[in-house]
Amino acid sequence: MNSLSKSRILPPHSHEDHSNTVSPVQESRCSRITVSGFAIRKGSFCIDRKSNHLPIYCRAIPAGNTVYNKPALTVNPRFLNIIISLQLLFFPVNCVPEGSFMQETLCCLASAAFGLEGLVAGELRELGMSDVKTENGCVRFLASVEQLFLCNLKMHFSERVFIVAAEKICTSFEELFCLVSSVPWQDYADGHEAFNVSAKCVRSRLMSPSDCQSITKKAIIEKLKKTRHLSRFPEDGPPLPVVVSVHSDLVRILINTSGDALSRRGYRTWNGEAPLRETLASALIHLSPWNRSLPLYDPCCGTGTILVEAALKAEGAAPGIHRSFAMEQFFPFRSFPFAEIRRQVSEECTPDIPFSVRGSDIDPDAIELSHRHIRQAKLNNRVYTEILPLQQVNLAEPSGVFICNPPYGERLSDQKSCRALYSDLRALKNRHPGWSMCVITSDPAFEKVFGLRASRKRRLYNGRLECTYYIFA
Repeated sequence: MNSLSKSRILPPHSHEDHSNTVSPVQESRCSRITVSGFAIRKGSFCIDRKSNHLPIYCRAIPAGNTVYNKPALTVNPRFLNIIISLQLLFFPVNCVPEGSFMQETLCCLASAAFGLEGLVAGELRELGMSDVKTENGCVRFLASVEQLFLCNLKMHFSERVFIVAAEKICTSFEELFCLVSSVPWQDYADGHEAFNVSAKCVRSRLMSPSDCQSITKKAIIEKLKKTRHLSRFPEDGPPLPVVVSVHSDLVRILINTSGDALSRRGYRTWNGEAPLRETLASALIHLSPWNRSLPLYDPCCGTGTILVEAALKAEGAAPGIHRSFAMEQFFPFRSFPFAEIRRQVSEECTPDIPFSVRGSDIDPDAIELSHRHIRQAKLNNRVYTEILPLQQVNLAEPSGVFICNPPYGERLSDQKSCRALYSDLRALKNRHPGWSMCVITSDPAFEKVFGLRASRKRRLYNGRLECTYYIFA
């Protein structure tokens, strides 16, 4: 009993040694209790299909799934009601959601924009994740279901969080089919899910995303036909987003627990010209010298993404607190106390803490959008923006931090005006000698035009565009 109750660090598709086992068992119903959909600790009741008898197990068994174990006792089904009555009388019922991996540590992966992997890894360690390992464009780690949900709620820099269902070198579509078939999809799906399969292929022999998608979906359906004994899959339930990632012949079958990208916090429903992704804006703030004891000002604030992210950080608000995640609708997690976890996380926010976050822009339409985003982020009377040319910005505070994402001048026709704006930023810095200036741009001549060597520089990516983040202390 003690060894069975311990959490096992295994991927969801791992199996125990099946030597000396009896036949697989399936769930059954009785007049007193519905066994399907739950595992009952200290005695699960499942009908052995071959012997038509009832094995009684003194351990938690995921009902609805195939399990292997030796029964402690076997009785005729007609005594089922008596046995269950005695079970409920002497042992308290403790029901947990279906799924053999509910009590296990899951192999997970957090995707990240190039240049932000280190920040994502650091944030995972702060959240208490174990075995954190950085790779190009992602970070691997181990987590429980609760920790996985907290990652979606609290992570500032990651794009999405996945469960790694399987991974292996595959050089043919037959091998891909076998790999997908090795995943216990009955643990993740009841057969009504809408299977949203996407694929991306890079430098591999399997270079057809559409073929990878169709083969993966077929393998999932065939596996569920065998394990769930279903012939129809209406796909009228919640989505189960599956990603096939193929890179240098290494295939990863990933289950997207986030759904929409984590950069979609929920407050920005209108986009201006060249919007800055929220995850990158949060990274700019984290890498800057700013903390909530200092004023922050964005002289090119646009629709206000940097300002909103800074205010949320100052309040200690979880970035994903106002949005939902795909994992909340997953079949094995539907009874999980997500609402209670949300409530606890929301109580960590301190909305009354003082801070100064302001910005300005010359574009009236962008400022109007910033006002909408600030309202939707519930930051009214906390963050302020106004229409003001950069040349007229003059602040009273002796010290603070400027953070901005000015136009890059990617087109030659815009380059001259953008470089004039860079000179205006230098003039702004000269007017505020006690302030730090942080600027992200893709223009390699920025430092020369600005006329000052940066204290620190960091290469980042704004979408597919390689940029440099300059910090002038």
